[in-house]
Amino acid sequence: MYLFNVYVSIRKDSGPEWYQKIFKVEYLDLDFDISTEDLMEWAKEDVRSQLRAAMKDSLNEENWIIENVELNKV
Repeated sequence: MYLFNVYVSIRKDSGPEWYQKIFKVEYLDLDFDISTEDLMEWAKEDVRSQLRAAMKDSLNEENWIIENVELNKV
């Protein structure tokens, strides 16, 4: 099991205020070898997909920034 914390800064509307949200991404029972770095990229992409779906507008991608990904548990 791998558990990642993905830290994202999100702009409130189009104003100057930003806040931070932590997404937790968990991968269970992987049946193949994959590096931790590749899993971190997967976690980022999973969070991007969630944000795109929530914001429903690809132009809003400039309103969020993935700041960091950390491995929480192996």
